[in-house]
Amino acid sequence: MAEKNYRSLSLKYLIIPILVLTLLFSFLSYKSIDLIEDYFCKEMQNESQKIARGYSYSLEKGLDANLLFDDLLREKLTATSQVAALLGKNYTEDISQLATFLNIDDIHVYDNEGVIINSTNEKYIGWTADAGHPVYNFMEGSQISFVEEIRPDSETGINYKYGYFKNLDGSFIQVGIKAENITELLAEFSLGHLMTEIQEVTEIERISYLDAGLNLEASSAANSSLDFFKKEEIRESLEQNNKYFSFVNINGKEYYKTIFKITHDQHDSHDLGYLSIVYPLDETKKAISDFKNIAIAVIVTFYIILIYGFFLSYRKNKRLIKIAYFDQLTELPNKEYLKDVLENEMEGKNSALFLINCDNFNLINLSLGYKFGDQLIKETALQIKKITDENKKLFRFEEDKFILLFENYQDDDQLEELIESINNEIEEISLKSKFDNQYLSSSIAVEKDINQYGSVEEIMNNLNIVLDYVKSSSSNYLFFNQQMKEKINRKDEIEKELRESIRLEDERIHLNYQPIFDLKEQKIAAFEALARLKTNKYGNVSPEEFIQIAEDRHLIIPLSKLILKKASKFSAKLDKHGFKKLKVSVNMSGLDLIQEDFTENIIKIIRENGAKTENIKVEITESVLLNNFDLINLKLSQLKKEGITSALDDFGTGYSSFYRMTELNIDLVKIDKYFINKITKGTENSIVAAAIIELSHSLGLSVIAEGVETEAEKDYLIENNCDYIQGYLFSRPLSEKDAFVLLKNFKV
Repeated sequence: MAEKNYRSLSLKYLIIPILVLTLLFSFLSYKSIDLIEDYFCKEMQNESQKIARGYSYSLEKGLDANLLFDDLLREKLTATSQVAALLGKNYTEDISQLATFLNIDDIHVYDNEGVIINSTNEKYIGWTADAGHPVYNFMEGSQISFVEEIRPDSETGINYKYGYFKNLDGSFIQVGIKAENITELLAEFSLGHLMTEIQEVTEIERISYLDAGLNLEASSAANSSLDFFKKEEIRESLEQNNKYFSFVNINGKEYYKTIFKITHDQHDSHDLGYLSIVYPLDETKKAISDFKNIAIAVIVTFYIILIYGFFLSYRKNKRLIKIAYFDQLTELPNKEYLKDVLENEMEGKNSALFLINCDNFNLINLSLGYKFGDQLIKETALQIKKITDENKKLFRFEEDKFILLFENYQDDDQLEELIESINNEIEEISLKSKFDNQYLSSSIAVEKDINQYGSVEEIMNNLNIVLDYVKSSSSNYLFFNQQMKEKINRKDEIEKELRESIRLEDERIHLNYQPIFDLKEQKIAAFEALARLKTNKYGNVSPEEFIQIAEDRHLIIPLSKLILKKASKFSAKLDKHGFKKLKVSVNMSGLDLIQEDFTENIIKIIRENGAKTENIKVEITESVLLNNFDLINLKLSQLKKEGITSALDDFGTGYSSFYRMTELNIDLVKIDKYFINKITKGTENSIVAAAIIELSHSLGLSVIAEGVETEAEKDYLIENNCDYIQGYLFSRPLSEKDAFVLLKNFKV
């Protein structure tokens, strides 16, 4: 079997990447230096373009200043007139302070008849607008707010722009801004001012403005030599790209010159000219040189660290791969290795897996110590490895388990021969053991067609299923078959339906009731609640099967609670229909009885479902008393105090003694069906039944005989003073409905 590279580490896989990276970084370093130079040029180009764009925008704003400032003034006058309207009428201080606060020149407050009652200029107080005056027109109009165009003031002749806002009572506010301030703002956008600003806020040698014919119109410096242009040389580039870049050398000093076209975005794309910016390259060249040196130093350092790191990683990864894919004790490939092999290398091969379990390994560990156990595992690995070859590979799967992979086998005979070889090798280990009477035995599970499965997990699950069957088999090996899996699947499906039915409290789990007949009174004295399961997939499932599954899958406690709940509801119905003294028996498991809150839960469930505690009887088997006698006896005593009677079920088949029964807090004994069925056969077991009845009565306990099926059995029990009988002679288990029908026909 060829070993794959993903489970080993070759040095070439580290050297090759280093060489590739070296070539790659060398190329990138060379390109990076060029890119750095390009970067600085691009930065100067981008900066120039931003300046040109900003310069273009400034010219546009200069051209459109009247429109822009008209809009701004309208917005400001509207807002300030509203604020002034809110504050001005009731403003007790000098209203000039309000005008200063709002950054406007004049405020006039009018009453609802158009008379100025407050003003920033006291001489206007009392002034009234004549008909046709803009103030009069606003007062008489329906508008709430209004902004005028710039006009001369009717009193002073100074140009103002006025805004108005009307209050609910008809009074209104007039605010005004002098038009001369607009001229001051527009001056900010003059060509000379903009050129000076650009020069001050940027690190450039010179900025110049050229007209459409590339003639110098304005410049930020007097050194005209820098504005020398070979017009024909650059005109073509400007016509094609609207920009031009060039390195120039003047008087031994290098400069970088950029030229961008300036256009107006709104007025029919009218060309405004060109912007020329000249950058000195002294600092740029120094930065590029410094960066080259730093880059080279960084690259060299990086490679030194990289190469050193690669070798450290190689050594570490080699160790990690060994840890990840090989067992440290036996040095065999482990389960992860096996998983990779099965997932990547088995396609098209006729392969089988053998799961070899060292059955008594844990016992050897406990008796001789873990050190000896480890040594035994190593010897086992070495012994089994003797039978491996290129088609057989051994893996350490778990603590006491090995996996043998057999590739390209021909038939089942080869598999049988391999099993015999495995058994011989393991027997050899026992013969060579240093300790007397320490023999290693094994169980072998075989999956002979691993390619039919979609996942490794499914294969391993099948092998574990087989191993469970081997433990109860007369042979130490078995081959997987579908029936094994179907049985497991059946258990899983039954478990699923048990869980659902317990959660939903539906009728998949239901109760039948078998009557218990009083021989002395000749009447029905009680019913035993017997759980039944009818699944959606398998139909009726025997109690022996689903009760065992409930115990194995940790469902017995919730199942017992559900059975008690349903039985309590039945008891409540009996009481409601007039059968007030009839008891209902419920079986409880040993696990139920040892729960700390067992008594509280029993009483709570009985009462919540309308039953009386004195009408409920708890049945336990002898076997539950073995390990927890004192605790369970205490629980039975607590139940008795609440009026709940208790019965010992299947008596005679377990390990109870009459000595312990004198201490046990029970009220009844149920003789197992085994002794009852022997009564008519004249065996000594018939004497045992009579003895149990007599001794139970001597302890003050009533006796119920289970499984009574014949009149002869009944007569014998009557003759020996048995108190109650239960069995098919009187009635099979009944549904709730049929139980009530039976009660109508018998004395209760």
